[in-house]
Amino acid sequence: MLDAGLNISEANRGGLPVVVVAGEADVMTAPRLRQALDDIAERSRVVLVDMSQLSFIDSTALSVLIRARRRLTIRLVGLQPHVKKVFDVTGLSDSFAVYADRPTARSG
Repeated sequence: MLDAGLNISEANRGGLPVVVVAGEADVMTAPRLRQALDDIAERSRVVLVDMSQLSFIDSTALSVLIRARRRLTIRLVGLQPHVKKVFDVTGLSDSFAVYADRPTARSG
């Protein structure tokens, strides 16, 4: 799915949904991220969100993740330094399970 600089793809690895977000997650693209996470919440309680290809995230997209956390256990993977800094500055690094890679996140 490509929309204004955000690509969202989904796979299922060993029963665990994996959402890969690439590009920019911002006010224009956050609704697509919200929909993807809402769809997963209909069929799973845990999701791995691979952000290794995410180049930008704003407060709207952060809000989507916070909201989705009410319904899902979210495991974030591959935060690039500039994205991780946003999570650190906002204090959200302590609120989400953050992993360096997919295998580690899968074992959770």
